[in-house]
Amino acid sequence: MTYDVVVVGGGAAGLTAGLSAARSGARVLILERGPRPGRKILVTGNGRCNLTNALADGIEHYRGAEPRFCFGALRRFPVADTLAFFAKLGVPSVDEGDGHYYPRSFSAADVADSLELAYREAGGEMVANARVAGLTPGPPWVVEGAGGRRWSARTVVLATGGRSAPKTGSDGDGFSLAGKLGHRVTPVAPAIVPLKIAGNLGHFLQGVKVTAVLRAPRSGLIAGPAELMFAHYGVSGPLALGLSVEIGLALADGPLDLELDLVPEMGREELSAFLQSRSEAHPRRELGNLLLGVLPRKVLPAVLRQQGIDPGKPVAVLTRETRERLVGLLNAYPLVCTGTLGWDEAAATLGGVDISEVEPKTLESRIHPGLFFAGEVLDVCGECGGFNLQWAWSSGYVAGLNAAGAD
Repeated sequence: MTYDVVVVGGGAAGLTAGLSAARSGARVLILERGPRPGRKILVTGNGRCNLTNALADGIEHYRGAEPRFCFGALRRFPVADTLAFFAKLGVPSVDEGDGHYYPRSFSAADVADSLELAYREAGGEMVANARVAGLTPGPPWVVEGAGGRRWSARTVVLATGGRSAPKTGSDGDGFSLAGKLGHRVTPVAPAIVPLKIAGNLGHFLQGVKVTAVLRAPRSGLIAGPAELMFAHYGVSGPLALGLSVEIGLALADGPLDLELDLVPEMGREELSAFLQSRSEAHPRRELGNLLLGVLPRKVLPAVLRQQGIDPGKPVAVLTRETRERLVGLLNAYPLVCTGTLGWDEAAATLGGVDISEVEPKTLESRIHPGLFFAGEVLDVCGECGGFNLQWAWSSGYVAGLNAAGAD
C-alpha cells in the first residue's frame, strides 16, 4: 500500500501536519516511535500547554541561522488562525492577560487528545511504537522501520522533533535521518533550559523566587523584570529560561558573566536613598532584615554572607561605603553561568536541519523533492512562552498541506 503522505513523528508538528494533509483529502499515515502521540505536548507549560503567544507572528522572537525563514509559515498560519483552529477542535483558549494563550481547561492532555481525535476523524491512520530507521527517496518514498517494516508514500514529512526532553521520545534521530539524505545539520544545543551557576548562592536560596532583571554585559543581553527561581544548581524560572537561548549561544565562548538586578524598580541613587532612609528609621534592626517586605526574607542575608558581611549586625553599623557596596550588589549581583542542565531539562533545541536547504514557503527539501520538514527538527528556535508551539502548529500546517499537494 502506498500512502499519499507519511509523517514521521506524532508530536505537535507531526499531528498538525497529518491533520492538515488528511483534511485535504490525502491518505495519511503517522509513524510515532512512542506508545502514543503528543507526549511532549503533555509536558508543555507545566502540563497546562501554552498554546501560543500574542507576539508569536513576529520573526524577531525566533533564533536560527536565518530567522526570516519563519516568515512564510507564520504568515500562512498565524496566531489568529491557530486560535480559531483549536476552537474548532473544541479547545477554546484564554489569554492570561500577558499574551500567553492556554486552553480554557488549562490541560495539555486536552490539546493532545483533540488533535489525535480530529486526525483520526479525518481518516488519518497511525502506527505507534514505530521507530523509523531510514528513508529512501522516491517516488515513491520508502520509509524503513525497525524490525524490517516498510511503508511507501508519495511524500514524507519529517517531524521528529529535536533533542530536548528525550523522555518524551525526541532524541535527535530526525537529524540522523536528514543527514543520511545529504542534509546538513547545524550544531545543536539545549534551549529554554535552567542555568548552572558557579558558587553556592543557589544552595542558600533553593526554592526562593524573586522578580529581577538578568543581564549579560559581555553579550549585551538583558531580560526582565520577570520571575527567577534559585535552585541548588543555579537558576530557573521564566527569567532564566527566557534568556537561555541567547546564553546558550554565548556559552560557546566559555563561562558567561551575568548580573542580577534584585531590585529592578529602583536605580542606584534611589536604592541608596531608600537604604539610608530605612537605616535611619530602624537603626536597631539586623542588616539581614533591612529589606524585609522588599525582597524575600532569605535573599539579603544570603547576599551579605556571600560578600563576607555579617547579616546579624545592627543596621546602625552600616557605613556609607558599605551601603554603596550593598547597592552595587543589589543592582548588579555578579553570577557566572557555567552551562545549562542539558537535554533532559530542555524544552527546545537550538540548531537543526540547515534551513538554507529547505524552501521557506512550502518547507520542502531543496535536495529531495517530496521530503518536507516541520517543527523542532529545523534550525528554528523560539523564545520561551508559546513561540515554539506556534512554530510547530504553523510549520506542521504548511508542511502537511504542501505534502498533500493542496497548497
